[in-house]
Amino acid sequence: APCKVVVDYSNPNTGAFSNGAAFRNLARVENYLIRSALARNQQAEAVERATALAKFANQVAREGATIDYLVAQAIRNVALEPLHQNIQRLNNRAALEQLLKWAREDERHRPALDQILETEHHYTRAMTLRVYQSYGQHTDPTNLEWWERMPVLPQVFVKSAIPEMERAWKQIKVYAAKPAHERRASDFPKVRHPYNEIVIPVFKEVIDREAAPAAKARLLGCVAAIRLHKQRTGRYPASLEALRLGELIVDPFSGKPFVYRVDPRRGFMIYSVGADKVDDGGVVEPRDLYGEQGDLAPHSPQNARRTDLWLR
Repeated sequence: APCKVVVDYSNPNTGAFSNGAAFRNLARVENYLIRSALARNQQAEAVERATALAKFANQVAREGATIDYLVAQAIRNVALEPLHQNIQRLNNRAALEQLLKWAREDERHRPALDQILETEHHYTRAMTLRVYQSYGQHTDPTNLEWWERMPVLPQVFVKSAIPEMERAWKQIKVYAAKPAHERRASDFPKVRHPYNEIVIPVFKEVIDREAAPAAKARLLGCVAAIRLHKQRTGRYPASLEALRLGELIVDPFSGKPFVYRVDPRRGFMIYSVGADKVDDGGVVEPRDLYGEQGDLAPHSPQNARRTDLWLR
């Protein structure tokens, strides 16, 4: 698909991997500035920097195949980490309004993974063709298996993987197009060819981790909306539906509204059920970025006690 992406690999200083490293370094610098702004209690500046960097991550994700998408997810995590860590004290009205505005925009502009996988499909095709055409050219001739010394067998090996690979890609894209709460492990293609066993299983983890960034963005937007409601009315909303935020209140892992509770003394609690799709009552694993263990919260508590999830 020549119109999908143009990447120059001829110069090692400007290739995709070099760009990815530079982008992540840029994100780390911004992370320092975001944390510095929060330390000075300049919350509006911190949110503006964090959300601008998250928007940049979306742009990076659209630039090519899966590697760009993964770099973008790393940038996004670095951008939003200070907000998650400081959500307990984020109460400036301008900052909350900016955060809610960004969360709503992110719903519309977050890159669609199925489109990125379409690009990856074409990229994998091209790389397989390159391997087929140049098999063994860059391999130490003194360190080859007996079958690799044969002029035809390596190419037959690669070529025989292609029909199964094409069938697998059809299933991968169907799997990715489903909402996270409808995906089942059995829907992902099983492959037998050794060449495909190296390539295909990687994409399941990429797809399965798509929902966590969306959930965390929505949770940030919901927290901002809840606090703005409290500032306007003097009380927390009785339900998330009362905020009229549309899809922003929906947990990608369950297809239902996030778990939300209000306590007159402790404040409010909101969380996602996480990748295991089981409500653990607000118990989270502090270092789990993707909600694969326990629930997924909008902030990063220091331990896994459910009382840590209460916000004011």
